[in-house]
Amino acid sequence: MLNGLFGAGRNAERVLADYAPLEWPHPREGVHLSAGERAANLAYFRSVKDARVELVTGALADLGVEVPPPSQADEASGASVMLHDLARSTLCKIKGFGKICAPGWRDRPVSGREARLLSFACDLGIYCGEAAVETRDFAWTIDDTKYKPANAMTTQGNVVLYKKVPFDPKPIDRFIDIIAYPVYTVHDEDRIRQGKGLAVVNGFSFLDDLTSGRHG
Repeated sequence: MLNGLFGAGRNAERVLADYAPLEWPHPREGVHLSAGERAANLAYFRSVKDARVELVTGALADLGVEVPPPSQADEASGASVMLHDLARSTLCKIKGFGKICAPGWRDRPVSGREARLLSFACDLGIYCGEAAVETRDFAWTIDDTKYKPANAMTTQGNVVLYKKVPFDPKPIDRFIDIIAYPVYTVHDEDRIRQGKGLAVVNGFSFLDDLTSGRHG
């Protein structure tokens, strides 16, 4: 409670008080959207992703975290550790942030403060995704795979990272919901802080996995 009033969580709240929301043309899980709505989301995303990276890196700097530009955010940069430390020391202590980032966040309408905080978490994913695009052979796309109900993936219909992975007997398409990773990480760190989960070593290690080539 004291941290929320006077500590790191309160300071972060002030930094993010004017954070511009990420306003998708068609919010909700992609599985519920039409092909046209998915295409509109991807077109919008491509038009704003550079600005979102600039926005989130500026906010991170205001929070005392100087991450490198995406083209330099490889494993040696330490960006994943810095983001993990921020999530653990600060973000999970912002009042209600973990609940905002709980599973199902895409299907919950948000506005005002909730929209700003959730957008910041999503922008962390955009930053990490741009690092993968800049340093490895990934691209942004929509996962429009025709899944059967029994094997549908959570990436279905969402803006995700894509890479064709060499695999015997033939290459496979890999889709990664990178925008969701930091959102879930904030949620998990909040649960850990409350004693409802076990601490992880580096919740942002997926960034190192992507930029080093270990992921796919």
